[in-house]
Amino acid sequence: MRFAAVAVHCSFTPVRWLPLPTTPGGRAAVGVLLLAVMLALLALLLRRGEQRLAIDISEHGAVVLGTAAVERVVGDAVGAHREVVRVRVEVRPHGDGLAAEVWVAARPQVDAAALRAEIEETVGAALRQATGLPVAAAHLKLKVLRAKDLRRYL
Repeated sequence: MRFAAVAVHCSFTPVRWLPLPTTPGGRAAVGVLLLAVMLALLALLLRRGEQRLAIDISEHGAVVLGTAAVERVVGDAVGAHREVVRVRVEVRPHGDGLAAEVWVAARPQVDAAALRAEIEETVGAALRQATGLPVAAAHLKLKVLRAKDLRRYL
């Protein structure tokens, strides 16, 4: 801040009015606190990074995919069904295969058992086509909407 004030030929600086400690121990405590805040922010930034999925194609190497791309493929495949209103997909590595958690909102008065079977088959086919890996676990949460709730999901 002081450099900015000097650059515009101003002698005002708000640093004098900040209640900063003047003892070496107090200044060290403020420095440690600032360092801890910066490390926490850095950890949050790195944690939010997209999860990667490495697929071994041969002894020569692997293909690395972002899980967001695979989730988009599965979401598009499930969302293409005419009874599906909204889809949310989460894919993660699970052993030698993939685990998928799929949340689906369906139109009112749909046969839930038949739709569940179709969606599970679609999810498995889309994951195998996109990655070539087996589906280790697929958890489907199907919500059949009521007529008055349909407006919120469209």
